[in-house]
Amino acid sequence: MEITFGNSTFLLIFSLLLCMCSGCHGCMDEERDALLQIKDSINSPEGTAFSSWYGEDCCQWEGVQCNASTTRVSSIFFYYRRDSLLENWYPNATLFAQFKDLEILHLPGNQIAGFTSPDGNHCCFTI
Repeated sequence: MEITFGNSTFLLIFSLLLCMCSGCHGCMDEERDALLQIKDSINSPEGTAFSSWYGEDCCQWEGVQCNASTTRVSSIFFYYRRDSLLENWYPNATLFAQFKDLEILHLPGNQIAGFTSPDGNHCCFTI
């Protein structure tokens, strides 16, 4: 008895194996790491912003949307996530460079007063 598989069956099996080997956890590691660093910088030490973020797939996190075919972050919507009692926020601009497919970035109500450079200096920038 001979068993044969069609092309579509082979592609399905190959895709499943590839997925199991590569982790298949949605977004790219560097993008998930950047999002977690942004979360840390926007929050106070006891803050609850982004408390719904759990799991490996940041494409499922609140305020994050990904391109369905590439699983790269395509949109970030962080509306009023920073506690209003905190001082101005100076996010590290290089963290946003990790998002190669980012098309939409909405950060209103987060008290952004400028950005910092990789060395931690504030940039001369006002909004």
